[in-house]
Amino acid sequence: MTIKAVLFDFGDTLVSYVLEHRDSQIEFLRSFFRDELGRFGNDHGVSASLEQLASALNREEPDGRVVPFRERISQPRILGHAAVGLEREIEQRICDGVFSTARKYDDVDDVVNDLRSRDLKVGIVSNLPWGTDPSVWHPEFARHGFGLGRVDTIVCCGDVGHRKPNPAALHAATRALGLECSEVVFVGNSIASDVLAAKNANIRPILIDRHDRDQELEGVRVIKTLKEVVDLVC
Repeated sequence: MTIKAVLFDFGDTLVSYVLEHRDSQIEFLRSFFRDELGRFGNDHGVSASLEQLASALNREEPDGRVVPFRERISQPRILGHAAVGLEREIEQRICDGVFSTARKYDDVDDVVNDLRSRDLKVGIVSNLPWGTDPSVWHPEFARHGFGLGRVDTIVCCGDVGHRKPNPAALHAATRALGLECSEVVFVGNSIASDVLAAKNANIRPILIDRHDRDQELEGVRVIKTLKEVVDLVC
């Protein structure tokens, strides 16, 4: 069947952040708590170590269920009562820190423009870190040129309640485009979340390997740059 839409993962597929691996996520959170804890922690009796705080906030549910940031930050093992009334501020500050590390890949704009010029629909399907709210991320998407209007749909894990590799977000995006799963491809950088999510959704996966890891997976096309997507779907 003819491909009518390309869905993209966001982080480390279109825009690079400092959160690609669990270790880098933990390190970012350690640094955040080290710099910010005095604002909302130390004066309220928070006794956990930076490592404990970072690991607890970074923990995801085994079934992929999204625990919203404002709920998890108030859990006793994280900041507990120290976060009460500050949840929104903490969420925005931690996201601002992530956003400050962003670097859009050089090939992104040309590929998106090329796909749209060929009347293909374009969308974003993204997991967000630590259960952060999609509303916090939409200005970030727009800042990099991916506001609604340039892309046809944006679905985040928080919109559907489950993280990839659960297929819920991909199914929601496909429905929003009015297409069948066989008419869509999904491009992402992670085997564990993106490729498996596509397979779970019966959508064709394309794995982008920007870092020359020489990843191979049976039945999955691996590309080095986004420019290869155009040739694969057009």
